[in-house]
Amino acid sequence: MTELHNKKSLIDINLNTLKSLNLSNISIITGYKDKSFEKIDCKKIFNKNFKRSNQTDSIIMGLDPHSEQNLVVFSDIFFERDIIDKLLKSQNDFTFIISETNKNNVKDNLTDRIIAKNKPIRDGRYLTNHKTNEIIEITKDLKDEVNFEFSGVFLLTKKGTEIFNKAYLKLKKDKKKYDFISLINYIIQKKLSKIFAIETYGGWVEIKNKKNLIMAKNHIERYFG
Repeated sequence: MTELHNKKSLIDINLNTLKSLNLSNISIITGYKDKSFEKIDCKKIFNKNFKRSNQTDSIIMGLDPHSEQNLVVFSDIFFERDIIDKLLKSQNDFTFIISETNKNNVKDNLTDRIIAKNKPIRDGRYLTNHKTNEIIEITKDLKDEVNFEFSGVFLLTKKGTEIFNKAYLKLKKDKKKYDFISLINYIIQKKLSKIFAIETYGGWVEIKNKKNLIMAKNHIERYFG
């Protein structure tokens, strides 16, 4: 794993952040090169079917149906502490962290793009410090209506976890697409739950390529000093 700061990898840095918020029941879903995670100080869950499964399968494996909250963080995301701290205070069944669309990602087909009910209103670090937005659709396509990007960080309540799991099982049973985007859009379209979002301006970096890796290193150096 690539070292980003003080000989620590992205996972080490993120784990330290989560533990500083008194989060202790932390799991990492492993698959490819699972041996490289042996020294990571948290619970590991091995997805033995990783070659034939997708991201949603891994998310499901990590969810605790008995927990009052389930925080999900995609593996290639660096996030700052205050973003998670704010997210954990949400009472909504589904809460995503989103940011205003990055113009540098216009040609990027890896970005999860968001069509939200309200346009961005920049107000300091957090765009909507006292209110939440609502997600209408999530897509890889650069549609005209797209106004945000998904950070890869979201929170589920106990009820939200149940809804997510039931939608997952229903789509698999019906042999329909159940990748993350398809599942979230299914929940929205079937009105199983509203998907709310906290808007941020900065505070996270998705590492998709070497350019993002350099950006993440610079961001982390500035953040930790």
